[in-house]
Amino acid sequence: MDVHRLFRRGETWAICREALGAKGSITTKELVDELMKARKLPTGDRILNRALGMKLVNALGKQELRGKLVREGKRKGVAVRRLPAEKKLV
Repeated sequence: MDVHRLFRRGETWAICREALGAKGSITTKELVDELMKARKLPTGDRILNRALGMKLVNALGKQELRGKLVREGKRKGVAVRRLPAEKKLV
């Protein structure tokens, strides 16, 4: 399924950043659910869920390389991510 045009440029990261800020550490599956809720897509659609998950894994990997996201490990085989800790100037 082609999900390329469902979101505007940068919209997936904006939704994920908001969810991560509100909930802390979240799995990739939970982030996909947040994306589907934000766009009012049917959350029971397994094919759409998987397609969005593959798109999101790529987008989150790029954010990790930029230092805007930290991978904490895995929970039940699914990557757990969080926002990096804020650096305080002393």
